[in-house]
Amino acid sequence: MAVSRQSSLPGSDVAEDLALHQEKVRRRLPTTLEDLHGPLTGMIELPVHVAWSGMTAYDLDKPRQRTGLYRTVLHEGLREDLPL
Repeated sequence: MAVSRQSSLPGSDVAEDLALHQEKVRRRLPTTLEDLHGPLTGMIELPVHVAWSGMTAYDLDKPRQRTGLYRTVLHEGLREDLPL
């Protein structure tokens, strides 16, 4: 029995998905770096809608936790969550 396969070559669907993702991320980012403000040291507790699947408290004095905090907020946060 012969099995037919459809080609999954990258095309306009992939480019369209990428463009939509980029637009979604762009809309969430602040307009300027001056819009970002918040503590530089100490503990940060993220709301559940941002840290829904893991750590919720981060120590900004620990570089690895600070990086994890930034990654989580940029990936999961809404625009209003970014100017901590």
